Amino acid sequence: MQKNQVWSTCILVVDDNDDIRMVLADQLLALGYEVCLAANGQEGLDMLSLREIDGILVDAQMPVMDGWTMLEQLQQRHSDIPIIVMSAGAPGKIAPKAREYGAKGYLPKPFNFFHLQTTCDRVFGETNAYLMPYAQTL
Repeated sequence: MQKNQVWSTCILVVDDNDDIRMVLADQLLALGYEVCLAANGQEGLDMLSLREIDGILVDAQMPVMDGWTMLEQLQQRHSDIPIIVMSAGAPGKIAPKAREYGAKGYLPKPFNFFHLQTTCDRVFGETNAYLMPYAQTL
C-alpha cells in the first residue's frame, strides 16, 4: 500500500484454503478494497477485535470454526457488517441458508473475477444481492 493511499472499504476474507485466500486478496485489491485474511471463523472473529472491518467473505465449511458458526457469532456481535457466504455446495440449498444466517449474499465456488466483482458491488454497495441472480460464468 502506498503511503498516502486511503482505502474506502476493508474486506475480511475467511477461508481455510491458502490459495483461495490469496486469489481473493489479489482480486479484491485489484478492485480497490483493502483486505484482511483469516484461515477460520475464530481467526476472523479475532480480527474484528483488532481493526474495523466493512465486509466479510466467509467460506461455509472450515475446520476450527466453520462459516455457519461464525455467522451465528456475528449476529450476536456485529450484525451490521455485510457478509457474503462462499461455498461449493448446491446454490439452491446454501444461498437460502446463508440468508437465514444473516448473510447479504452468496458466492458459488468455483468463482471467477466477474462473479466476485458483481457480488461485492451489490453487497458492499448496500444492494441486497438476493434481489439479483449471481453472474454466470464467462
